Amino acid sequence: DKALGRVTKDVDVALDNVSGAAFAARVSEALAARGGDRGSNIGVIAANPEQSKHLETATMRLCGIEVDFVNLRSESYADAGDTRIPTMTFGTPEQDALRRDFTLNALFFNVHSRAIEDYTKRGWDDLRTGIMRTPLEPRVTLLDDPLRALRGVRFASRYCFALEQGFVGACLLPEVRAALLAKVSRERVGKEVWGALATSPLGSARAVDEFRKLQLASPTFRGCMPPESKCEVVGHAHAPSGARVPLSQVFAEDADDAAADSPWLLSARCVRALADAEVAAADAVDRDAAVVAEAGVAAVASSGVVGPLEARDATLAALAAALLPLSGDDAFVVDKKKRRTPLPSAVCKDGLKLPGRTVQD
Repeated sequence: DKALGRVTKDVDVALDNVSGAAFAARVSEALAARGGDRGSNIGVIAANPEQSKHLETATMRLCGIEVDFVNLRSESYADAGDTRIPTMTFGTPEQDALRRDFTLNALFFNVHSRAIEDYTKRGWDDLRTGIMRTPLEPRVTLLDDPLRALRGVRFASRYCFALEQGFVGACLLPEVRAALLAKVSRERVGKEVWGALATSPLGSARAVDEFRKLQLASPTFRGCMPPESKCEVVGHAHAPSGARVPLSQVFAEDADDAAADSPWLLSARCVRALADAEVAAADAVDRDAAVVAEAGVAAVASSGVVGPLEARDATLAALAAALLPLSGDDAFVVDKKKRRTPLPSAVCKDGLKLPGRTVQD
């Protein structure tokens, strides 16, 4: 963000010889000793390897900025390909950089030398040329944490970057789709989906289309039906041709999200239509700004010009448009007590674990 001239909302501090929690406690003590603000209370996010959260992270608010503290990591696997849960140890900056999601996210700022360090040897070039590339072989990186597939879409949509072809190919692997369902908590999936849709109107349209092309739409939104819940989906989704596609087919493990008559293609088109309308509304407001300023508020009310949506409303609208092909009088999730929940609501509540107010809206 700093290199791109963007505002940084948080800071991640990587530590080479101490845990994040221990270092955060020392920061708080040092501030107190100087008679200053100790910062906010320290929160500790525990490691959870089964959900691809491999390191304990300490977080606190300092000088109005969210700061995370985490130790540099090195990973090893008991038997290559046998397990996706690594053994974590303290590591070097190079080892830590190679295990991050993308090369442009593996750049460090050395607080001692005040220099930016690129241990992957590709981060600067990829940042300049706008390419989302994994430091290691893409399949390894995605099976380490399958959520990185969704993060790639979010970053690409936000910054208008390209997805490197090796990354695209890895996302299409069945084992990556299966790992996304099995390893990643629905809260983390929901956060990435919301973030991808909150980028911009055109960014949200690209995100939904990338989910479709990368065969990620079904496993991303399918989380309302985990096997242990004994829920099932009944009814049909709408395809671009107007055909009705059984939901069991839409969410099948081998579903072709990128098919020409897939409901996910209709999702992408719906979000794109919304984005085009948003852009047109913003352009209309810009064109009429001088007229509105001269004529006053009364002219706005009678002009018929609708301005662009507020950020949260725009994200909600994009989500609604994406789920529109899944809505209908016969599209439900049925639980073990035979209770029916409209599919879009079930996706938002149980599949993405969005806040109650968001689900209701």
